[in-house]
Amino acid sequence: MHVCTTADLGPSFIAWAGAVHGTITALVTERAQHDDAAALQAIELLRRAGLDCGTCTSCPLGLNRQVN
Repeated sequence: MHVCTTADLGPSFIAWAGAVHGTITALVTERAQHDDAAALQAIELLRRAGLDCGTCTSCPLGLNRQVN
């Protein structure tokens, strides 16, 4: 199980994932909800961290677009 949420951490932030209290937590820029380029970058960064944005129903990326 993992958790994903959004945050505005500045213009250079795209995404972060790590273990918080034993649960994988992903943090994604708010821009990814309406900016396709930012979303694709976030999806790729999270994929490299082992997270599949297309499988998490609580993911702001997976809910808003078709993820391949």
